[in-house]
Amino acid sequence: MQVVAAALVLFLTVLSSPSAGNAEEAKAALSPAAAGIEQLVRSRGDEAGEPLELRAQLERFYSARSFEPAFGSERDSRALIEAIKGAGEHGLRPERYHLNSIERLESGPARDVLMTDAFLTLASHLDAGIENPYFSRANQQRPQSGTDLVAALAAALERRDVKGALERLAPQTEEYRRLMAAMKRADEMAASESWPRVPEGGARKIEPGKRDPRIPAIRARLAAEGFVQGPSRSAERNRSEINGHMAASSAALPEDLYDEELVQAVMSFQEKYGLGVDGVIGRATLANLNYDPAFRACQVRVNLDRLRGLRHVIVTDRYALVNIPEFSLTIYENGAPIKEMKVIAGMVDRKSPLMSDNIRFIVFSPKWHVPRSIAVKDKLPKIKKDPSYIRRQGMKVYTVGETGIEEVEPESIDWEEVDASNFAYRIVQDARDDNALGRVKFMFPNRHDVYLHDTPTKSLFNSGTRTFSSGCIRISDPIWFAEYLLRDTGAWDRGRIDGAMKRASPLVVDLPEKMPIHILYISARGDERGEPVFRHDVYGFDRALSKRLCGQ
Repeated sequence: MQVVAAALVLFLTVLSSPSAGNAEEAKAALSPAAAGIEQLVRSRGDEAGEPLELRAQLERFYSARSFEPAFGSERDSRALIEAIKGAGEHGLRPERYHLNSIERLESGPARDVLMTDAFLTLASHLDAGIENPYFSRANQQRPQSGTDLVAALAAALERRDVKGALERLAPQTEEYRRLMAAMKRADEMAASESWPRVPEGGARKIEPGKRDPRIPAIRARLAAEGFVQGPSRSAERNRSEINGHMAASSAALPEDLYDEELVQAVMSFQEKYGLGVDGVIGRATLANLNYDPAFRACQVRVNLDRLRGLRHVIVTDRYALVNIPEFSLTIYENGAPIKEMKVIAGMVDRKSPLMSDNIRFIVFSPKWHVPRSIAVKDKLPKIKKDPSYIRRQGMKVYTVGETGIEEVEPESIDWEEVDASNFAYRIVQDARDDNALGRVKFMFPNRHDVYLHDTPTKSLFNSGTRTFSSGCIRISDPIWFAEYLLRDTGAWDRGRIDGAMKRASPLVVDLPEKMPIHILYISARGDERGEPVFRHDVYGFDRALSKRLCGQ
């Protein structure tokens, strides 16, 4: 009898289960509002009136609450609308978060779903950025945010703290706050200022004392930003320096002459925008002269997004940071900079990849295994022009055959018959003072074969826009960096490092502790006065993002 009763209970349980065909009854048990929300969340169209961005998170959130409305409280709704409107302070566009539809709809399932999607999307953007370009392809391990947005929303509703929860997801660093303040100043400039453009044409670069038809336009552009008194000069205002005093010039200077007054204005402009301060109006200077205030404001927004994208990337107090637009390497301890040095980055057509990794070992007196692409593009034309180039550069040529790697006499190769289609050689440069890697390299093995290294061409560090490498990062003070990385071993002082850098063969030294390194692209910062500070968009990354993030 007990068995029959148990079987009857089991039978009735199966019948009452949605899996037993009563899914429709379970759905009917939902309130009308919940049923409407479920339909919107699980639909594949835009029944809510706008596309929903985070459907998976929406379904997880609403399933946990049986699809009951989340924003039934006027207080929570008002707080979310305030937070969305405040997204502009972070350089985000409030209309992206369903603001217009939310304000238009007074109630109903569609409004609730749009508000929930708005919270989750805004939370995602504040927490980890929109674009986050650093780890799309280059990084070895793609970092995860770790923030459960669904749980964050549930907690915010429970605590009646929707706006505060969103604000706390944004970076809380001084650097981020300064850039937010700089955005206000940049927006004021964009709204009130207009900068004339410098026309195309003329010489590739304009040197002091030369004449160029673009000079009047350059003067007008610099005057618009306050670097020079006015867009033109009359003969009476032309002056020259005589015996340390200013005296009236006997003749008017031509309007198209790049004179000393304008040279000083250009140098001030170059200093402000992080360009080489040489007074020469070259490609980078001309490009920056033609960035208008609206683009500068957009640069700030782009960089705010980059800072948000770094929240879950820079997670240690000690790390090395290469910033491409600043051409700098900065060492941080306890989150504060302790050392900065100049770097040389990849050329525009051979960009240094943006990535994060860990420096694991140092190679003193390295050989340079010339990458095939460089061997074909750069070395082969030089070899064809002068076959002795290989030996003069301390290089050796190898082939890979059935018996392994074999050295080949370079004179035995008919280089005129070699091109990219049949280049089957490996070129290796011995350790020596003029080795392309210098006397030391710092390794964080990655699929791009990029690393930090010394260089024999140290004069290039005097240039302003330092894009001369084929992707690797050349650093200006490698000896200091080697000392720093090996300081805790107790076995590597300056004398031993100097000796290791003079060897005839490579020496590999493992680091006692891996050093995190981040190669980033930060082209705008805020100073202590809330003024924006810009660097040249050398790779064009800001321009590429301007439409997606700023609508430009």
